[in-house]
Amino acid sequence: MHEYLSAYLKYNLWANRIITGYFEKAGKESLDITIESSFPSIRKTWYHIWDAQCIWILRLEGKEVTTWPGRDFTGTMKEAIYQFMESTEKLAELGLQLDAEKLITYKNLSGKEFTNKVWHILMHVVNHGTYHRGQLVTMLRQAGMKELQPLDMIVFTRQQ
Repeated sequence: MHEYLSAYLKYNLWANRIITGYFEKAGKESLDITIESSFPSIRKTWYHIWDAQCIWILRLEGKEVTTWPGRDFTGTMKEAIYQFMESTEKLAELGLQLDAEKLITYKNLSGKEFTNKVWHILMHVVNHGTYHRGQLVTMLRQAGMKELQPLDMIVFTRQQ
């Protein structure tokens, strides 16, 4: 199990590094153009992935979550990229330190309690990020970027 989780978390780190590079190339103006998807802009979709990573890290650490962590973020794009990547790295480190079979009990933002194994949570967070990165690629293309490499896990494994 450890080998699979490690590969999956490293894939998430690799894909997030690439997608943030695209944000820098697109420029901050492109991040806020209205492009309808699950969220109305590239920035809001990106921040949603970031928020989810932060929320799940807190839950894995046994901390209570009462609000979206990035809701009030007002920093620069460079600061956002740094903090997003920092959360991605922390998720990978934490994911490999914890016992994959350990049960984590947490409450969602509505206060409803759930219990899941660490590996269920980690798989969810990476799958969630993959889903929204796919949306980001489509949104970036609509914003005018044409040269985007595939972010599939098989591409990551071929490069290892």
